[in-house]
Amino acid sequence: MKDPLTRHQHACRHWPPYCPHCRCWHGLRPTATVTVKVTVVAPLPCMINDDRPIEVEFGDVMTTRVDGDNYKMPVNYTLSCTGPASNAMKLQVKGTGAAF
Repeated sequence: MKDPLTRHQHACRHWPPYCPHCRCWHGLRPTATVTVKVTVVAPLPCMINDDRPIEVEFGDVMTTRVDGDNYKMPVNYTLSCTGPASNAMKLQVKGTGAAF
């Protein structure tokens, strides 16, 4: 047995499928096909230090004094990119810790 219709449901039957009272669709449901096209732009390659090794000369270092502040040295390098200047870049330096 069907549930009795509410007053609103009964009134909606006289409307087109969309009911402005409840802002819902009765019976037919609208559908739409959406096509999304995406272009992924990868940054163009950059040349670091004219493709030469970056060397930093620390001189004599006492390992017991290496603490993150002592022996700080600037790392000078060049960076030449052919891509648009608006591309954000991050340069990360990684290395393997010494065994001492």
